[in-house]
Amino acid sequence: MHFKEKKKLIIGLIIAAGLILLFLWDSKQGRDDNRIIKSDELTQIKGTLANHPKIETAEQGSPWVSIKLKEYPEFKFDVSEIKYEAFKAKEFVNEIKLGDTISIDILSYDYNTKIKKDKSLRISEKLINYSFIEPYGLKANGKSYITLADLNKAWTDNKSLSWVLYIAGTLFLIFIITILLRKPDNILDDRQASR
Repeated sequence: MHFKEKKKLIIGLIIAAGLILLFLWDSKQGRDDNRIIKSDELTQIKGTLANHPKIETAEQGSPWVSIKLKEYPEFKFDVSEIKYEAFKAKEFVNEIKLGDTISIDILSYDYNTKIKKDKSLRISEKLINYSFIEPYGLKANGKSYITLADLNKAWTDNKSLSWVLYIAGTLFLIFIITILLRKPDNILDDRQASR
């Protein structure tokens, strides 16, 4: 395969790398919750439960619980993925009912950008999942259903598995790209050798 034939693949790889770098840059500009969270990074809000919470599931992915508050009608406070692992979900949906007052700890970043609107959001945050705010603590009727300590422990446990999957995925991608770049050359060499 000559350079002209590889040109499209190389341009595609450069564009993909550029998009990944743009995503990483955008991620660093605002909300950063892919780490251990400290208690002084949270703001507590209180509200009246506007929906009867239930554990929801989809065909793919983990279960989640969606919480709506009358005081913040444009937002859903979804407990999902790693946060769901630290959530006493069954107890919450069985013990809490419509109209109960609950306290939710959210990132001060979300509070300042989405609720108070004192600071501006990144463009990607305005376009993707704007109406979702993740709880980092949840209390109702004197009982804690999510604690920051449990969330940070679940995140730490999951972090090591994520790195293994990330490294394996990267190595697999490099392997596929290497095969795509070399395979046509081998075919041409085989054809020329058989002549």
